[in-house]
Amino acid sequence: MSAARLGLGTAQFGFAYGITNAAGQVSGDAVPRLLARAREAGIDTLDTAAGYGEAETVLGTAGAAALGFRIVTKIAGPPSGFADAARASATRLGAVPDAILLHDAAALAGPGGKEVADALLGLREAGLARGIGVSVYAPEVLAATLDRLVPDVVQLPFNVFDRRFERTGWLDRLSGLGVAVHARSLFLQGTLLAAETPPPLAFAAARFAAFRAACRNGGITPLAACLSVGLAAPIDRLIIGVTAEAELAAILAAVDPPPQPLPALADLATDDLALIDPSRWQRG
Repeated sequence: MSAARLGLGTAQFGFAYGITNAAGQVSGDAVPRLLARAREAGIDTLDTAAGYGEAETVLGTAGAAALGFRIVTKIAGPPSGFADAARASATRLGAVPDAILLHDAAALAGPGGKEVADALLGLREAGLARGIGVSVYAPEVLAATLDRLVPDVVQLPFNVFDRRFERTGWLDRLSGLGVAVHARSLFLQGTLLAAETPPPLAFAAARFAAFRAACRNGGITPLAACLSVGLAAPIDRLIIGVTAEAELAAILAAVDPPPQPLPALADLATDDLALIDPSRWQRG
């Protein structure tokens, strides 16, 4: 079942996340319903972070661990504080996380990288997490990360426009190492699903228009097109974010049966960081 390859992102549970998010933060009342619907559909993974506002606390209050979800969270800060940060996350979540990821793997590439790696590995050894991993933003950082340690989980960006980790062979290499790959940004913060290109990305309007045209010509919705490229890649979990039950229902419908990627979508990939790296977007 394709839904089993999805993971539910929870940034929207903690604050109003996303350039196209008009609904704001998901209400506490709606979270239990979303979690129940996701679990019923076969989704078993939640992605969160200590830095996602109230998200960890919201998940703990909703009893996410008791529903049988594998919870992956992220921590940051100096390595001397990793253990305390992990304990704090576990307290908020009401359970020991299935995996704890370093929020930005670039810390492993610096001069203090060995200390960071040792502290991260120490979380697993101390039973503060069943697995450890990293969140990466660029293939070159992933290369430096693997010089320090082989993680249990790697989270990375992947979507129609951003296929750098696929093109450079990293998805296959991680699979060969037995590392679980979790892909975020599948909808590029919802911009790939918008009817019009958001103003901050007007410079890429032609690429967005080409994507929408490819979907129309191929008889597929933008939502299904985004999901299709992720399902076709060697990725263990596609992390999807929603703000309402209707959005989750649409995603579940779009993966049953799993859509086939259109050949034309392969031509839309780019290395333009101004487009594919949301941290570089000028939001005015």
